Amino acid sequence: MRRPLLEVFEPKKESDVKDGTVARGSATCPVSGYTTGVDSVRAQLKARRGGAADARLIAVVTTRKHETGRFYRIAVPADQLAFNAAGGELERRERVDGTERSAVGRAAARRSKDAAEEAERPVAAWFPTR
Repeated sequence: MRRPLLEVFEPKKESDVKDGTVARGSATCPVSGYTTGVDSVRAQLKARRGGAADARLIAVVTTRKHETGRFYRIAVPADQLAFNAAGGELERRERVDGTERSAVGRAAARRSKDAAEEAERPVAAWFPTR
């Protein structure tokens, strides 16, 4: 599977940033350049309940105590582990108080369980696509 090369940088001028991948709801693949129309994008997102539960974690947004704004960095395996752990905790709290908070949390909990089962085996791709 081909994946785009990712980098986080601070552009000096607007021309340093290429066109985005979404315009008026249509999405363009950064690898192939194929554009999926807005109606198909909406149908796919609806069927996948937004798609966040099985999406690839590519970046992390942070804040700093004594600075304003948001800061971005490429995600590392520990970030996925933290996401999975948070999903497990969310699932635990839902069981305790009987509420349902997030499908993303349940998916992260499943990933955490899957990762624990696969811990004895080498992992070929850190962010699997399901």
